[in-house]
Amino acid sequence: MKYKSCKDLESSMYIAPNEIRSCCQRFFYKGKMRGDAKLLDIENGTTPKSNDIALAREKLFNEIQKNKSESCLGCPFIYNSKEKPVFNSEIKHLSIEHHSVCNLRCSYCSEIYYGGKRSKYNIVEFIKYLSDSKAFKNCKQVVWGGGEPTLDKSFELIVEEIDRYANPNIYHRVFTNSVRYHKAITEFLKTGLIKIVTSIDSGTREKFKEVRGRDRFYNVFENLKKYSSINPNRITIKYILTEENLNEDELKNFVLNCIKYDLKSC
Repeated sequence: MKYKSCKDLESSMYIAPNEIRSCCQRFFYKGKMRGDAKLLDIENGTTPKSNDIALAREKLFNEIQKNKSESCLGCPFIYNSKEKPVFNSEIKHLSIEHHSVCNLRCSYCSEIYYGGKRSKYNIVEFIKYLSDSKAFKNCKQVVWGGGEPTLDKSFELIVEEIDRYANPNIYHRVFTNSVRYHKAITEFLKTGLIKIVTSIDSGTREKFKEVRGRDRFYNVFENLKKYSSINPNRITIKYILTEENLNEDELKNFVLNCIKYDLKSC
């Protein structure tokens, strides 16, 4: 007998404000966009437990066998196996986007990421359940999105809770806009626990305000300079090209500011 499964279903988790998903893959099959396979809907503020994740994975797996999972039909990442996977709460890849609170309004973004949604459940408690069950013992990477991850007061608590029983080689990739300085980021950079990614998308203050929606151009560079002084190899600086910001002067000024703020080694 052959079984149909996928690595994300077996060991990945994507945390959203009102649901928990097993993947973030998106693809078209029979004229319909699919993917973002859901494990759990969060209802009435109930915080899921580790066993809920194992049961939800098993349930979705059974639906896939019968071609009853609309999200997974035609998925190119599904593979065939002669052995049935063992489902538990183990997590090898974790994505945390448990709120959509942000202090920028980027022109290329949407309310999915800045609409102000907050978790319908106690995210710290949920992570504690997982940590206590040793779900992170083989986890290699945690990715933080949002919203702006550092705006949540529980950011530091969650990182520390995951690290309690985690794989010693784990690291957190935090997608932060660096608009405000965060002491916890400094401390985690010192210990090598995190890497940060910041997209600036402009070379001038005026264009930053146009593309990113707030007049915080110099704040971002000043904060990145502080972070970079700790370990530039753990800082990634991005420039997302749009029709608004792709002219040569903006790109030159972006590079000049990276040099001015001593970010050449990032």
